[in-house]
Amino acid sequence: MQFTTLWAYWMTYKVTTQYNPFELVSGTQLVMIAEYLVPIQQIQDVPNDDIEATIRVRMDDLVHIDEKHWQARENMNHI
Repeated sequence: MQFTTLWAYWMTYKVTTQYNPFELVSGTQLVMIAEYLVPIQQIQDVPNDDIEATIRVRMDDLVHIDEKHWQARENMNHI
């Protein structure tokens, strides 16, 4: 039960930052298990068979995390 509550919190979009907490920590959106059954664009962009390509996509997410942090701060300042 506690995991479900935590997961729901991490997935919830916050009005003040205009991001969800998971995205601000990891740099990417949290992908639900059901989205693997009906693939979304985020999953389709990550190659499954090429580990180096997968690492490059993930590193690109992490490179842009500072931009998300800056934008979240700006969003909070405008409220």
